[in-house]
Amino acid sequence: MVLRTAREALEVDQREMAVAAGCGEDLVCRIECGDLDPALDTVERILNGSGLEFRAGPAAPNRSYRGPLVDRDETARLRAVVADAQALRQRVGAPPPGPPVGALPDWDGEDPAPPRPFGAAEGRRDGGGWAALVVRSAVAEGRSDRRVFARACGLDEDDLAAIAAGETRPSTGELAALLARAGSGLRVRIEVYDDHDDGLHLSSRTDPVLHRPRRRAAPSPPGSTAATRNWPSARTRSCWSSTARRPRCAAPTWPTSCAPSRQPTGPKTAMS
Repeated sequence: MVLRTAREALEVDQREMAVAAGCGEDLVCRIECGDLDPALDTVERILNGSGLEFRAGPAAPNRSYRGPLVDRDETARLRAVVADAQALRQRVGAPPPGPPVGALPDWDGEDPAPPRPFGAAEGRRDGGGWAALVVRSAVAEGRSDRRVFARACGLDEDDLAAIAAGETRPSTGELAALLARAGSGLRVRIEVYDDHDDGLHLSSRTDPVLHRPRRRAAPSPPGSTAATRNWPSARTRSCWSSTARRPRCAAPTWPTSCAPSRQPTGPKTAMS
């Protein structure tokens, strides 16, 4: 239902979506018809070609993507979001939403698709794919260790560790069932493609010197010129309270010519 909602919002057919994603039309058709239970990474890769992505996490399932019919409210919301993003990019002279050339890993058009990487330069990574990210988030939000969460899901601890590490990539239905057994669920929401990390990464490949990691300089030894210059003055330090750590600055001194008018400080009198 995610792909069908996106198609109706963009007003494209299955062939157009498949061509934009670089896969066969039969893959889109099988996913929409329920003949194939794909990995989350495959669904997002198909959306990426049309300038979309989705956010997923452990929460109550979004009813907008459940049932045999497309949610008209969700379609209208997505259509408006896409129109706003396209108008903004056209106004600033930016290309339409979507992954820049070379930002995503190669894909053979089959399920599962390779995970989408995020970050830039030396920090570029895929996090193990959507299933790994969602499972790690579910364990963290449940405030329990992996052993307790695995027991709640009905899985062996090693099997859950393989999913969290990205070594095993369950399908969307298997991931949703796993989270449901743990008392959670799988929530998905379609959004416009965010190419911020992609742009930084491609820029770092073009000019690695400019984007190399900058390490913080070592602290200057006491008494040196740099240490004296960076250390706050005695007057500045005296403006801070040692208990509440809030500034204890005196009231500003106004020039006589522009001093603000003040109310009389004498005893209050009843107004007639």
